[in-house]
Amino acid sequence: MSVRTAWIRAALLASLAWLASGCAVPLKPGTGADFSALVEEASPALVTVLGPAGALGSGFVVADSGLVATTAHGLGRHGSLVVILADGRQVAARVLRRSETHDLALLAPERPLGLRGLALAGAMPRVGSPVLALGNPFGLGPAASAGIVGAVPGALGREGPLADLVQTDAAINPGNSGGPLLDLRGEVVGVVSASASLGHGIGFAVPVARLRELLEAGAASDGQ
Repeated sequence: MSVRTAWIRAALLASLAWLASGCAVPLKPGTGADFSALVEEASPALVTVLGPAGALGSGFVVADSGLVATTAHGLGRHGSLVVILADGRQVAARVLRRSETHDLALLAPERPLGLRGLALAGAMPRVGSPVLALGNPFGLGPAASAGIVGAVPGALGREGPLADLVQTDAAINPGNSGGPLLDLRGEVVGVVSASASLGHGIGFAVPVARLRELLEAGAASDGQ
């Protein structure tokens, strides 16, 4: 065994011994691996968005609005949209408002969905905080993936089109777009948008502040 190999082995053993001794930093309450209660509470607000040419995406009902939030890409400019609820019901919908700049859209179902919507978080999540992504990856049905926030808008040195997005290592796959990114309170901190095709564990979500702006812009125009 070389001196270098022996040194690395000794360092690893020392690290494991330190962890076993109980000196590891404990997780804060509520940041454990069991997200089952959060998934159970939030999942009923999740819908599948069926767009033109059978394109499948995700969306969710926004609390106190009756509207479905999703991403703008994949919706097309024309053609019918359908939202599919967790119980299998299908309801036609139309694009009420959209922002191509921020890849967001609000859909108005032709009739009330009767679902309790998800509340929007009032603040940006902190880097390192746990998050949960809900969606319909590959059209396989509702699914959840957990991770942490890797970066937030305004982070030092981030530039270009990704600078305004929340980054996460929660698994993001085709079909997840439009689903909610939730904090541990079950509040929406972002709308899942895309993943890095050449990377691993690098996904992006539009920050909830942009969704709030779209909702408020519509409310202002409706009141005129």
